[in-house]
Amino acid sequence: MLSLQQNATKTMQNIMKSIRSNVLRSSTLAVASLLLLTIAIVPFARADQYQDEIDALRAQNESTEHEVNALELFANDIQDAINKLQATVNELEAQIVSNTTKREQLKQDIKAAEIELARQRDILGQNIKAMYIEGDISTLEQLATSNDLSQFVDKQQYRNVVQSKIKSQVDEITRLRLALQTQKE
Repeated sequence: MLSLQQNATKTMQNIMKSIRSNVLRSSTLAVASLLLLTIAIVPFARADQYQDEIDALRAQNESTEHEVNALELFANDIQDAINKLQATVNELEAQIVSNTTKREQLKQDIKAAEIELARQRDILGQNIKAMYIEGDISTLEQLATSNDLSQFVDKQQYRNVVQSKIKSQVDEITRLRLALQTQKE
């Protein structure tokens, strides 16, 4: 985009140089023609006649200068438009870089969430397995197979802890699944 802007600027400068050289050439030719005419016709012509030609050439020169000024203003307007477009392009490129960085971070977050989700599922599976094994034994059988009352209470607490863990892990898996789905969207 920068080279496009430079090319446009160079092109406008070349146009301006060309116009100026054409104006100079026209003015020089007009003055030279006037001088030749003056030298050739001096004995026959009057000063009023030359003054009219001089005024006509000055008017033509003024008209050409107005055109040059108008073209310079046009070139400046184009340059301003190019500068604004370049600023917009730079801003959009910065946003692209920022969004790419965010996208990469989200990919990493999604990957970490998927790993955590798989880990939580494994833990949940182990806890459900332990609960299933312990669930087949009735409370009375547990009391009978325990060496003492404290072992029975420990097993009962273990069972409550496993149930609590299963619930919290199911909640965590649900939360991770929703977060993962949100991040993917």
